[in-house]
Amino acid sequence: VIADPYAEHARLRDAGPVVWLERWNVYACARYYDVRTVLADHDNFVSSAGTGLDNFNHVAPMRPKSLLIEADPPAHTHARGVVARVLSPQTLTALREPFAAEADALVDRLINRSPQRQPVIDGVRDLAQAYALKVFPDAVGIETEGRESLLRYSDLLFNAFGPRNALFERAAFGIELIAEWVLAQCKRGASSSGGLGAKVYAAVDAGELSADEALLLVRSFLSAGLDTAISGLGYALLLLAQHPMQYERLHADPTLARRVFDEALRIETPAQIIARTTARDVEIA
Repeated sequence: VIADPYAEHARLRDAGPVVWLERWNVYACARYYDVRTVLADHDNFVSSAGTGLDNFNHVAPMRPKSLLIEADPPAHTHARGVVARVLSPQTLTALREPFAAEADALVDRLINRSPQRQPVIDGVRDLAQAYALKVFPDAVGIETEGRESLLRYSDLLFNAFGPRNALFERAAFGIELIAEWVLAQCKRGASSSGGLGAKVYAAVDAGELSADEALLLVRSFLSAGLDTAISGLGYALLLLAQHPMQYERLHADPTLARRVFDEALRIETPAQIIARTTARDVEIA
């Protein structure tokens, strides 16, 4: 399902606006407008009880809850406001140059590591993981030694959204030391003075956050940013390989890079979409 989720998503959409998953004892929504309604209605559909299969009102979370994804207004609104200021347009603009420089340097290293200049690379390990492990921790401002631990930590967090099955148990095995290292990187003083972590702790000095809240926000930067970047880059490479016409468009006009994710994901024609949707969905569309 992770490798090819589209068929399962279609089954959920076709089954109805709300689907009971008997095996996991939960309801699921998969249609766009229904999902949007649920996510916007924090009075009736809360995130503070967890955003995975576990209900934190009945099961203790495996780690302190995220202030961003496992919180509801007004707590979520407050934390999001701090993060929005830390990740201001000025900050993101300043990050563009080092991010682009590292991308160029990484590609050059991969190309030139073979005498024939035709290397075979693993798109996830050699490119997506290597890039994310460099630029995101650099931006937060944490130490270089031990960054590979972030991969194991992100894997555990991802699998924690699901059931306590073999995938979760494998991810959780021996994770204690890794979790301690990650936590140490999130503490005050661990980030360089110009890093995002230090900017978060500046909100503590301004009386906007407690030290514990700041630690949780820095943790979110390290976990969520890394996971989504690796997945996004990996799937972009996969989809561009599967849809060579889109790759040719990008190669001919690199200015399309901003749109490449949306374009590569358009794998269905309007006729195909209409054919598999219900009359209600078509009417709403």
